[in-house]
Amino acid sequence: MAEIVKSKEHNMRAVIVQAAQAGLPAAGFMTALSYFDAYRCETLPTNLVQAQRDYFGAHTYQRIDMPGSFHTNWQHH
Repeated sequence: MAEIVKSKEHNMRAVIVQAAQAGLPAAGFMTALSYFDAYRCETLPTNLVQAQRDYFGAHTYQRIDMPGSFHTNWQHH
């Protein structure tokens, strides 16, 4: 299954570009492609979720550039 998806990736990106340039909605295609890209990305989706959790619930987050747990006072940034 993974090989089939990877072999169609270029075509899917081309369809999304063409739809966007023509002003046609392609939300399903874009969502699927975004999921595919996020699944392959080592850090981005998790970083975003950690930041949102910290903002809305004062949870802490970890950074990749230094050890420890951090919390940001988001109202002052």
